[in-house]
Amino acid sequence: MTTKNQSRRLVRQLGGSAVIHRGLQAYSRRVSLMESLSVKLTKQHPNKWVAVSDSEVVAVGSSMHYVLRLLAKKGIPAKESVVVFLATKPRSMIL
Repeated sequence: MTTKNQSRRLVRQLGGSAVIHRGLQAYSRRVSLMESLSVKLTKQHPNKWVAVSDSEVVAVGSSMHYVLRLLAKKGIPAKESVVVFLATKPRSMIL
């Protein structure tokens, strides 16, 4: 099977290009929300993991595992949220 055929098959399996596009748009909105709230949230929840869904903070905890469990408990799929660690002292990385 060629790469082009594999790509078409994968797109079909994921529900089609329109479904993929809507998912990417929704993810982009969640990321933008997290970015717009990051300073405020870091002050409110320093050095915590925070999950944002479509329009609000939906979980806060000391570990990613805990936040993911909270999402599951609330019936929110992890793929429908953005989870970040709000570090008060971000680490420098040399790439």
